[in-house]
Amino acid sequence: MNDEPAFFSLLGVAVYLTKTALMDTLGFVASLSAGSEIVFSYSVSSALLSTGQQAARAVSEKRVAATGEPWISYYDPPALAADVAELGFGEVLDLGPAEANDRYFKARTDDLRVSGGSRMMTARV
Repeated sequence: MNDEPAFFSLLGVAVYLTKTALMDTLGFVASLSAGSEIVFSYSVSSALLSTGQQAARAVSEKRVAATGEPWISYYDPPALAADVAELGFGEVLDLGPAEANDRYFKARTDDLRVSGGSRMMTARV
């Protein structure tokens, strides 16, 4: 087995995977060499959204399902972070919308922002 760390990106993917598929993927990355890392975005459970965010999600869900790409998995951020750490990752960082927008989008002039329904997580072995 190669001892070099690897980097994986699953941005925009987790919502299309079952929880089992996501955990299997994360488990594979956790089994790799020290320093290996994954970054992924995920959608939070609808119960954590405002009424307006839930309505917007329902419209988007319907649109993507009509194209044959239904969203199937949503997560509770603290529970997901605990699951990821349990897989063997030594570092887990969960970025909510405020943190992600401040870190990655604050200098943008086009108003592109992470919405309240999405988060990003990084995990390093």
